[in-house]
Amino acid sequence: MTRQHGIVEKLFGMDIDKKHKPKLLALLVKLLKLTLLEDGESQVFDEELLSKIKGLPGVKEVRQLTGTTATVSYKDVYEEYYRQLYQSRYTPGDYDSDMAYYKEHPEDVKFTCRVIGVDDAEFALLNASVEYPLDEEAFLSANPM
Repeated sequence: MTRQHGIVEKLFGMDIDKKHKPKLLALLVKLLKLTLLEDGESQVFDEELLSKIKGLPGVKEVRQLTGTTATVSYKDVYEEYYRQLYQSRYTPGDYDSDMAYYKEHPEDVKFTCRVIGVDDAEFALLNASVEYPLDEEAFLSANPM
């Protein structure tokens, strides 16, 4: 069993027919993408819809995620990372003009990232899936190392 299919079983708390697992996982990913909103967007998953989903046969749990856009101000320490990125085949544009723009407009969507919240259940699931798990108490005290 692959790790992603193990996650499907954990989420639904039941054995899933092998041929349905990829479709179910794709559905979960689509639902997740629908719930990770940009700032200013409104959630389409209201309490009524969440209740209906929770009531579906085979649904083990429904958890809500939170997220926000983080603005990362320009710092010299990022230069080497961006220089390597712009020299790769994945270059997003012109390095010099983009860095000048970044210094003036760090809030532009090109330079922001999305921070997604992790609840207790997600922390446990993620921590169990990595080679070097974090100490939860140290993590919660903002000292994960």
